[in-house]
Amino acid sequence: MNKSVFAADLHVSGEVTSKGDLDIFGHVEGSLDVRELVIARNASISGQITASSTTIAGRVEGHLDSDHVAIEGSGGMDGDVSYRTLSMVVGGALNARCTPREGSVSAARVEPTPKPGRARSSRLSGAVAPTTARQPVGASA
Repeated sequence: MNKSVFAADLHVSGEVTSKGDLDIFGHVEGSLDVRELVIARNASISGQITASSTTIAGRVEGHLDSDHVAIEGSGGMDGDVSYRTLSMVVGGALNARCTPREGSVSAARVEPTPKPGRARSSRLSGAVAPTTARQPVGASA
């Protein structure tokens, strides 16, 4: 499958459609419809995204419709998320209305090394606090 790359100095406004994969290092305002999407650490997207798989290490604002969503420690999502699986690493931020799709298996994946004897908890709105527990999205801590 083809892969396209938007360089860090590239600013795109409008509609982007591809049957292939896209790595974004720059900034996009508009809509994206791709197979696999990677938003790099200093990249940003403002708009509507449709992708089979989305990895967020930068910033996204808008609506995201993706089967598999992974928010890295440097990543953040503001807006609406529709997903089958959703994971987040410590430091990642999620300030979104989350809508699981039918057949969803959602869990907060947080991977710190806890200090022995200390209990830690997490919340899924905003930044995630360090924890080793797996908990379904929307469940009470």
